[in-house]
Amino acid sequence: MNPASAGPTTAPDWHRRGRDLQLQGDHDGAQRAYLQALELDPGYLRSLNNLAVLAMAAQRPDQADQWLGRGLAAVTRWDDPAAPLLLNSLCQLRLQQQRPLEALATAKTLVQLAPEPSAWSNLAVALQWSCRPRQACTAQAMALGAPLQDPLQALWQGADGPQASAGRHVQLQNLATMELSLDPWGRRGWQLLQARLACNKDHWQTNLAPPPWTGLWQGQPVQELLVWDEQGYGDAIQALRWLPAAARRCQRLRLGLRPELLALVERRLALPGHCKLEPLGSDGAPWQQGLAHLPLMGLPLALGLEGQAIATGTHLKRLRPPRPGGRPPRLGLVWAAGRKGEAEADRHARSRSLPLDGLMAVLAPLVRQGRLQLQALQVGADGAEADGFAEVLAPTPPLGDWEATAALLEQLDGLISVDTGTAHLGASLGLPTLMLLNTPCDWRWGALGESTPWYPTMRLVRYSAMQTLGAQLGEALQTWH
Repeated sequence: MNPASAGPTTAPDWHRRGRDLQLQGDHDGAQRAYLQALELDPGYLRSLNNLAVLAMAAQRPDQADQWLGRGLAAVTRWDDPAAPLLLNSLCQLRLQQQRPLEALATAKTLVQLAPEPSAWSNLAVALQWSCRPRQACTAQAMALGAPLQDPLQALWQGADGPQASAGRHVQLQNLATMELSLDPWGRRGWQLLQARLACNKDHWQTNLAPPPWTGLWQGQPVQELLVWDEQGYGDAIQALRWLPAAARRCQRLRLGLRPELLALVERRLALPGHCKLEPLGSDGAPWQQGLAHLPLMGLPLALGLEGQAIATGTHLKRLRPPRPGGRPPRLGLVWAAGRKGEAEADRHARSRSLPLDGLMAVLAPLVRQGRLQLQALQVGADGAEADGFAEVLAPTPPLGDWEATAALLEQLDGLISVDTGTAHLGASLGLPTLMLLNTPCDWRWGALGESTPWYPTMRLVRYSAMQTLGAQLGEALQTWH
């Protein structure tokens, strides 16, 4: 047998096999290879680390904790290049587990041991989630390697290969959200936010079709303009306000939307006749049609909107008038931001969600006293939690799309919701809405205040712990009874 064709025989060989399989998306095969490496060398740090990474990607944090604990116990010297990898993963795991102070302590140690861009980036995210946005911006600038330069110069600029290019733009996007958390209307923050279009390494493959950041519309009059849906449903609903202004700058506007949004926009957004709605395929690439194009959340920049004028625009139409009083107000309730398939996205969703039993400790007594009625609007797996409160919380009816949700919202007197698409929809329809915001919250809501320029009928209820939310929510509900 040719020795060169033989299979892996050492722990490093098996680790390299696992790494190749992991990059190809074969996570089961990668795990088997890493385990084989550990059979040969139980303290092989790189395989222990990558097994933890696979567990985090599969949203199995307890399993990741075990692999990292085993890896850290096996470290014999901290100048081993593999040792900082374990701290890097531990920081990310603590963030996934919503333990930001522990993540921050780990990130500080990591920066001291290995002040690489990834370490600074972890420190920045940990600082942001520990409510230190200014320090987070500084750390993120260090991650970009240009604390004294304009980071806009790095936008759309490639690095050493597709993976590094995408990673740089993830850091630029992080910097954008950190700057916007300090000033939600800052133009540079909105410009840097466009880095999200370049966070996929596949878009940096030079042999493929043009990437999403080519041909972006700059606001000039054009014959035909393609605007396409992106990010979460709440982002899309919020961004609909800018479409009428964009329509005035083109002869034909094509709007690509996910199918679940089409009926809502067709019925409730006043668009001129030259606008055409199109379903957006899950595998589509609307930016590759050779037209001037722009994602929905890019419209404020193209339209030249600045400051709080960014929040202006056209809201959705309410097709039914508010119902008369004379009975307890009937309020919708959404307590979870929904489950996400990707670990980082799911972490953000979990940070916005609340335990239903904690909310019902405040709301159920008001229902029993005849001061409120509650209608669950929670979809997905979290909706099943309403079964435990059937006496005081009507279960969520079947909701096929966002137009069905809008029709149900019109039958209510108000909405209590965490930061999710239903809150955007209710407030866009003019429904009195209480938005329950953890600390820190998404950048668009700012750090202070109970009102928001985005929606006149929305009230922000900020809390730092469930213990404080009860009193704040009870006080806010006084407006409804």
